[in-house]
Amino acid sequence: EKFNVPKVIRICELHYHWNEVVFLHCHYNGHDSAIEVMIQHSPICYKHDLFTQTLQKVSNTLLFNDALRFYIQENPKDINDMLKVVAGRLDLSNTVEEIRKTGYLSLFLPFLKSVQSANNYDINEAINEILLEEEDADSLKVSILEYGSFDQINLAKKIENHHLLEFRRISALVYRKNKKYQQSIEISKKLEFYKDAIETAFESGNPQLCEDLLKFFAVNKDKECFCACLYTCYDLIKTDIAMELAWRYEFNEFLMPYMIQNTREMQTRLDYIQRKLEESEKKELKKKEEDVNVPLDMGVPGMLSTTLVPVGLGGFGNPGFQGGFGGNPMGGMGMGGFGGPPQMNNFGNYNMGGNMNYGGG
Repeated sequence: EKFNVPKVIRICELHYHWNEVVFLHCHYNGHDSAIEVMIQHSPICYKHDLFTQTLQKVSNTLLFNDALRFYIQENPKDINDMLKVVAGRLDLSNTVEEIRKTGYLSLFLPFLKSVQSANNYDINEAINEILLEEEDADSLKVSILEYGSFDQINLAKKIENHHLLEFRRISALVYRKNKKYQQSIEISKKLEFYKDAIETAFESGNPQLCEDLLKFFAVNKDKECFCACLYTCYDLIKTDIAMELAWRYEFNEFLMPYMIQNTREMQTRLDYIQRKLEESEKKELKKKEEDVNVPLDMGVPGMLSTTLVPVGLGGFGNPGFQGGFGGNPMGGMGMGGFGGPPQMNNFGNYNMGGNMNYGGG
């Protein structure tokens, strides 16, 4: 803080004090310049730990590519450690491109595996290429199953005729993973991995593939695989196809487990249908009985009401109707007509209804 750092840096450069130059750049926030000095004067001032610590702070990302080329020439054994330190700031696709340019792709396998969790297309392609070159079938299988961002069909075609059987099996797995079930089954049949073929046929959900595979086992007199295919692909194989093949190739005893299960399932379905029909018939019968026993609705308009009419109200339950049947005429006494008992008038005679008087009126 008490002296001019840029001026001191220039003086140190003039006298070739490169360690001091690097130190001053690092403490003057000149990390980019410090990296450049270490690359240019590596025999004097390069230190792996200092280099990686400084590389994390640079602002120019192009220096990552310079550092990669520098490590290839100066310190290839630590190149993976250097890349892992700055992995979070790297453009992975661009880094893979630079790695391929070096011609030493396999050298970077530890770094590539450390960043494979990003499931980057170029990273996966590079790793699978290395594992294929090294003929590491187990690691290749794990990579394929866990990270699917790569040209899967191209890889399957590349290893379909590989001289190692395990790689051909991986090819069938890749076809199966990409729903190319027919190609996968054909490869498994050639390799005589019949279990893989049966599982692939079942996974496809295609009855035709299952029946074709069953015919293959029948033609090749493979009774055990015939029975295993019937068991695994039970829901996808038609009963008549299974019976025909068993009859033609004398596989009746290996057909019996399938037939027993098929008969049991059919009986279960019939029992279910019969139970549903019986329940439906009971519901219909119960509904008919309820309809027969329903009482008549006497409150329907147009029908006579059986409700007693209170004394003093008009006939037929109509309070606005006076006289006639059950009406109470003006000046009359009580209720006449059919609405109440006869009433006696002032002359000792009975008034039988309305204004009609009998005797003495």
